[in-house]
Amino acid sequence: MLFLILAVAFLVLFVLIFRAPAPRIDKLIYFLLLLGVTAILGYMFAVHILDFDPDPMRLSLARRLTDNKIVDFTQFVPGLPPNLDLIHRLDVDLEEEEQKEEWLVFYRYDEVVRDERVVAGPFGAAIYDMDKCRPPAVLSYELAPENYDYLSLDTPRIDDVLVANIIPHQEEYDAECLRQGTGPDRPELVIFGRTNGVRTDLNIFRKTGQDLTCIERQQWEDFYEDSYYPCPLTYENIGSWRGNYRVELNGNLVTTYDRSPFERSVLVIKRVYEPNSMGTYFKPPTEPGAGKVLRDPKEVGIVFGPGAPENTKQVYYPEKTVMAFFLQLGKDTDAAMENVCEVKGSRRNYDPQDFGLTLPERDLERVTVCEIRYNPDIVSERNHRPQTVDVRVVEVQQDETPNCNNARLLRCDVIAEEDPRALPYGCQWCLSGCVAIEE
Repeated sequence: MLFLILAVAFLVLFVLIFRAPAPRIDKLIYFLLLLGVTAILGYMFAVHILDFDPDPMRLSLARRLTDNKIVDFTQFVPGLPPNLDLIHRLDVDLEEEEQKEEWLVFYRYDEVVRDERVVAGPFGAAIYDMDKCRPPAVLSYELAPENYDYLSLDTPRIDDVLVANIIPHQEEYDAECLRQGTGPDRPELVIFGRTNGVRTDLNIFRKTGQDLTCIERQQWEDFYEDSYYPCPLTYENIGSWRGNYRVELNGNLVTTYDRSPFERSVLVIKRVYEPNSMGTYFKPPTEPGAGKVLRDPKEVGIVFGPGAPENTKQVYYPEKTVMAFFLQLGKDTDAAMENVCEVKGSRRNYDPQDFGLTLPERDLERVTVCEIRYNPDIVSERNHRPQTVDVRVVEVQQDETPNCNNARLLRCDVIAEEDPRALPYGCQWCLSGCVAIEE
């Protein structure tokens, strides 16, 4: 839109300058405006149309103007190209200090190079902060996920970074620290990573340790000489996830979505994680030095990856109709019953026994699908023959957490109803009923 506005402004100013009569002082003003618009238009054309990268030139100019005396992260951070989009000024700890913003720097490592161009490679990140003690310095803190994993495969974006206090937690300092007792409730630093444009990675960090004053630090060094301070500042990874379909954050609940290969209905496994009372998503370590392991998810189930189709009867695959029925039960039972076959032209009322369930509608909050089994038979589907889909489900009551260990296995019959308008085989699928079976 801005490109079009500037182009129109260029044409209007051009006409105003060169139309008769001869140019006057206002023409000169128009001409100067034309030069400004032309410069902006040319810059935008080069950057957004020709993919010209202005950052190397801007950095080179900045170094020349300052006689190479500025702090340029691209000169000493390995894997950081001359790209200012990977350097961000951000308040990552929300502390009251003279200089509130830190530097969040992303860098690429294990680069893949083709035709002298870097085309791939994972991204890591570090935080740089000013230290005004004697001597003044710039301190660095690596943002390292568990197992020293990467943060993102795509180039990180600032809108994938969040600083917020999503988990109330105060660190406890033991006797080996200079100050004992309870520490501040620090915010979390949330970083999403993307793969092919989709958020597939999520890492949550929290600043831990004690921030000593300059005097306290000097006294510690004078008394203990070169001894390592046992409560140093660091950014601890308190949760790390990867979902091959996508990952989401809602408050402090993390949800991952994973899809199995060659699954035609785009069904995904949904896992929901919550932090523990210690303010982390990891289990307590079983032994010193042991790697961190995520807590078991509070909820697991199968859902539609991109969401339910608009018309869940008029779908290509019969298992989608079964999935839509169970996922809508309790939440919107009337909508769920639209997937059920009618009897003599009239709509059926919900009866749990018709579907191998036990809870009446008034007690049913929702249904969790723990497993779905089907054997695609294209010839049978094209000939509108009845299909069979097996599902393991859990009926969930109000304020109850579903447990797939208590799931029951159901066998559901799906019938094809003739409908010439339906794609792809001129039929729409409806659920006839389900019965409980032994595993």
